[in-house]
Amino acid sequence: LTILSIFRRGSFMALDSYHGDLQQGFGPLLRNILTLFIAMSGAIMILKRFNYDVMSLLTALGVGSLAVGLAAKETLSNMISGFTLIIDRNFTPGDRINLAGLIGDVEEIGLRSTRLRMTDGNMIIVPNSELVNSKIMNLSMPNRELACSSEIRVGLDVSFEKAREVAVVVLKSLSQEKRILNERSQKVYLR
Repeated sequence: LTILSIFRRGSFMALDSYHGDLQQGFGPLLRNILTLFIAMSGAIMILKRFNYDVMSLLTALGVGSLAVGLAAKETLSNMISGFTLIIDRNFTPGDRINLAGLIGDVEEIGLRSTRLRMTDGNMIIVPNSELVNSKIMNLSMPNRELACSSEIRVGLDVSFEKAREVAVVVLKSLSQEKRILNERSQKVYLR
């Protein structure tokens, strides 16, 4: 029991040193899982010491955990997906993301779901398994290169040739700017 207690404290210290990278809800969950694992290991060692048949107990625990796993398949899928979201760090709370056309700010990444505050002020709660299996655009992490477009409006009395000349002059003046990359194609659309 003393060795298991020392092992538990050492595991907690290791977990606390890494805890800065974990979300608020994951630290206590990992502590509970660790404590349960150490307690079960200790119980098995004690029963083995008193010549109890541990294999039948392990078999029963295996069958029981299989039944629980099948019953809580969706919940476990969301929890594992939550761990994946935290570890991958594709987005963090405060980031603005685009999820299949829905744009919102990430407020919280929980164990089973993630809360997004939509641009209209409503809250949407998305299961973590859906986030892991979807294409997400993180709008808070843009590339240094940005594409831009300009719209120039002219009156109906301006001829098409004159509007075209103005568009070509604007395009040429932009291509001379040193901060603009000219490797990409430049296009002018007249409607």
